[in-house]
Amino acid sequence: MSAAMGGSAGERVGAYTLVKKLGRGGMGEVWLGEHVQIKSHVAIKLVLAPPEDVDAAARFLREAKATARIRHPGIVSVSDYGARTAGGAYLVMELLDGESLAERLERGALPVDLTIDLAVQAAEALGAAHASGVIHRDLKPANVFLVRDAAARAGIRVKLVDFGVAKATGKVTDELGVTATGALVGTPIYMAPEQCTSRRGPVDFRADLYALGVVLYEMLTGKPPFRGPTLGDLIEQHLTATPIPARTLSPRVPAKLDVLIMSMLAKEPSDRPTSADQVASTLHALRGTESTSGIDDTMHSGSRHAPDAVAHPTVTAGSVATMATGVEPAAAVSAVPTKAAPARRWRMSVAIGSGIAVAAAVVLVFALRRGGGLALATATAPELEDACHDGSGAACVVLGERELRAVPPDLPKVFGRMQLACDHGDLSGCARAARMYEAGAGVRANFGRARALAEKACDGGIGQGCDIAGDLTSIGVGGGHDPALALRQWMRGCDLGYAASCGSAGRRRKLAFGADRDPVAASGLLARAFQLGTEGCAQGDPAACRSLGLLYARGDGVDKDEVRAGSQLQRACELGDPDACGESGEFLALGVGVPKDPLRARELLQRACDRGAAVACSSLAAAIGAGLVGPIDPAAAFAVAKQVCEERTDRECVIVGNFHLLGTGTAADPKLAAVNYERACAAGSADACASAADVFIPGAERSDAHIEDFLSRACDLYSPMGCYKLGNRAKKANKFEAAAHYYETACELSDKQIGCDNLAALYFEGKGVARDPARATKILEDGCASSLPTNCYALGVRLRDGDGMEANRARSLVVLDRACGLGWGKACLAEADLLTTPGLTQDPDKAAVLRTKACKLESRYCTR
Repeated sequence: MSAAMGGSAGERVGAYTLVKKLGRGGMGEVWLGEHVQIKSHVAIKLVLAPPEDVDAAARFLREAKATARIRHPGIVSVSDYGARTAGGAYLVMELLDGESLAERLERGALPVDLTIDLAVQAAEALGAAHASGVIHRDLKPANVFLVRDAAARAGIRVKLVDFGVAKATGKVTDELGVTATGALVGTPIYMAPEQCTSRRGPVDFRADLYALGVVLYEMLTGKPPFRGPTLGDLIEQHLTATPIPARTLSPRVPAKLDVLIMSMLAKEPSDRPTSADQVASTLHALRGTESTSGIDDTMHSGSRHAPDAVAHPTVTAGSVATMATGVEPAAAVSAVPTKAAPARRWRMSVAIGSGIAVAAAVVLVFALRRGGGLALATATAPELEDACHDGSGAACVVLGERELRAVPPDLPKVFGRMQLACDHGDLSGCARAARMYEAGAGVRANFGRARALAEKACDGGIGQGCDIAGDLTSIGVGGGHDPALALRQWMRGCDLGYAASCGSAGRRRKLAFGADRDPVAASGLLARAFQLGTEGCAQGDPAACRSLGLLYARGDGVDKDEVRAGSQLQRACELGDPDACGESGEFLALGVGVPKDPLRARELLQRACDRGAAVACSSLAAAIGAGLVGPIDPAAAFAVAKQVCEERTDRECVIVGNFHLLGTGTAADPKLAAVNYERACAAGSADACASAADVFIPGAERSDAHIEDFLSRACDLYSPMGCYKLGNRAKKANKFEAAAHYYETACELSDKQIGCDNLAALYFEGKGVARDPARATKILEDGCASSLPTNCYALGVRLRDGDGMEANRARSLVVLDRACGLGWGKACLAEADLLTTPGLTQDPDKAAVLRTKACKLESRYCTR
């Protein structure tokens, strides 16, 4: 039987065109692919196995599924999979610039600090895979890819690749390290004892920890713990032999690190660490135990310095292929320096596969941030400390960013770095310090200081600073409430290319009242936000990904899509945005756009809280109290809420108010609830303002003016319930124009859930707005189609009575029945009345059933 044909330049594969072959082996090829329309570049792996080779096809599909289900910056991303017209399958992956750890180890052992940095990243990536239910089963240096990344630890990003033999937990197939045909799954040098023989029991995540232990040992000593002249000898060592401690071969290895490695290499899985996250945490604690430089300057040294002459004009830094199993070297792909990148080049190769050394040569363009001549991306902590204290704001920022990636981070230390960076004149440091002042991250919230720093950064051309300034100005904290100024600040941020500012400006134009409202301008700004978010996210900007996710979540300028929203927020979280981690946790806790996952939700909420997202701490408290992230624990929930309120920011005291009002984890106390609501409202919490207006304190009634002040502030802060209640008050006072504005704002803010039927009534009556029955009918029909019982009821009654539209009692019955089915007791009664009205088709039996249902829904209807 013939194998699938190899690829050829110009061949169309899915949405891509094959541009240049990067490597080929007996079973596969890897090509540089270019998207037909947007011209983005990817790596495309082609399987060349014969059609009858079902194992190869299954392995290929398994790799696609296993990798795609994990979302983490340390895992190579897979975006597509399909069948080729020429036969065989293809897999679309991100392009990676760099070299494999296997190639790096060809030049000798690594420094201790660098080893720890890389191992922490690998462990965190494994933790993400395990949390997604995927076990790699073939972790080895050839499958650990090193990419230059100034934002990563030690300036190098670890990427785990080749999940072709990965196993999804919970499946009964391929349960053991030995298949039904007796074939070993994995690479023998790195295989855990349980992978070497079926007698050791099932293979789970602890096999990956064993393999990581082997890799750690090899990084430190330059060779793996076990080697043998034959496969049988090697397997026997894995099963029975005790490795020579790494510290014996290399005295520079810290004793605690040696202990960790030996525990990871335990023969029995139960004797190994309990999780990859535990390994990462232990490694993190060992940082700094050796003074060895964090980055080895020989990473790209030797005969491979000379760049190849073959060039491709569209391959830039951050893009070289992840290889297929068994791929052999092909011609190198050369990169063209961009405007911001100095023309320093390295030649690297990639070695990835199951026990077969494979490589593809590449050329990397890498731009280094510098501080006083110091290459910040590759600088050691002491070098950065010296530069920071000598006046390099950029060095201070890098130190802060590195600390923020610690597990858990020292937030006061991070804040100190950012504030010092700002003091040294680094405006990005000012913006970061402003955000921490705003959230109470590492420092007690100080909105005045946050606003001053944000405005300073904005004036200096930092888009994030403009965005923060606009947010604070719009809610009137740290200075006066000035919507017009907030809009100008957001517009400035948008002009500087900050996606979130475009979104905020667009939303303001969309929801504003009177002359400030401009639907055309709003549409343009939201489109700009979507464009910047899409482009920035594709380039790995976490703030852009989060902005894009929020656009999808709200339906601002795009169709509302909770699945896409969740996906973009998850990516932003993976890229390091703590607020996005918190929002992803909320999605998982509530099952919004994704299946509910309480454990993962709690993990993300805790991570976000630890990294400075105060709102995530409140969400975590609420989720614990409601039992959304595990067993209900009111005391623990209240403790979390109390801590964030007292230690970080008044804005999050709203959750403490809720707990006092409901008696969750503490005694019920309306007075304390009101105190916390008012405290949070003053700090800019819309929910707190709405709650402050509603809370009832016996013997301490408040004036209507006092209540309306709270509701006005709630509406100004985009609370749909606050706007809705203001609408009711305005309508009662015959201020119909204001009522129409508030109802429309509530309807928009709540995604058509609140106030829409009241707005429709004003359009039917021509009060506060031009009479427009067609528009009114459309509002009710859209709401009813979206399963809003109030809209269905209002539409049904108007159809029944011919109020503002032609009477149609047959259709009225259908609409009222829908409202009744949605749980609106009043609609059940209205339908029952129609079914017993003379002159119409009567059905007294169904009417009796409907009245019983209305009674069950609301006791006040039981007398009818």
